[in-house]
Amino acid sequence: MFIKALNEKDKDKEAKNIHDGPEGKWFKDIRMISEVLKHLIETVEHVCCSKQDALKKKRLQTWIDKLEKQALELKIATGIDT
Repeated sequence: MFIKALNEKDKDKEAKNIHDGPEGKWFKDIRMISEVLKHLIETVEHVCCSKQDALKKKRLQTWIDKLEKQALELKIATGIDT
């Protein structure tokens, strides 16, 4: 019975994905990215501090620079004014 319910749930999910198409998946992905960024912002105080060593600060800066570049690429790809 449990396996049957899981199979039905999978079928429903697959049908929704087909119905929503690539655009639906894209928006689902961007919402997920937004939630991850929100979490990072909320927890940044536990990771960054003024006494943090230079190597960790450089590593953080590298990742933030990469995210900014990717966000700009996404804006350009979607045709949204920068």
